[in-house]
Amino acid sequence: MIRRVDSKSDPIERHITQGTSQFGRGGMQTKCRIAKKLAQLGVVTYILNGQTDQIILKAQAGEAVGTIFVASKKTKNIKKWLAHSSDQEKGVVTVNDRAVDVLMDRTKSVSLLPVGVTSVKGHFKKGDLIKITDKSGRELGMGIAQYGDKKARSVCEQKDQKPLIHYDYLWIH
Repeated sequence: MIRRVDSKSDPIERHITQGTSQFGRGGMQTKCRIAKKLAQLGVVTYILNGQTDQIILKAQAGEAVGTIFVASKKTKNIKKWLAHSSDQEKGVVTVNDRAVDVLMDRTKSVSLLPVGVTSVKGHFKKGDLIKITDKSGRELGMGIAQYGDKKARSVCEQKDQKPLIHYDYLWIH
């Protein structure tokens, strides 16, 4: 087991084998890639065996029970995290041309309102990450849903609705 990974460590990728373990879903490469990204953004991250009793408490107490990815920077804001969360989204919303213009205008801080959303794909709930695309499928950005996919579908293209993605949780390329 590799106990500690930091910016000065030997690249962890060369020690990882392909495939999944009997305990987890997904491979170790994916877990390590995400943990490294989070550490680069300033978030201390652990990979631990979820089958072990009190594993989180043990890790917090400093016991060598898993791999710690040491933060290499001070914690950044949510938008930095969103910028590095590609392929983690639970759904996709397509927006109309007017919404594209508004979202891409760098002189204003805006939220994604349902009036600009033309379609909703996937299943997501409040707090899940969703991708934003234009009508041609070009990815515009990412954000954290303020409500689930069912409500999003029911308020598509409607005015006077709560934002689907609030500005604080919206990242545009």
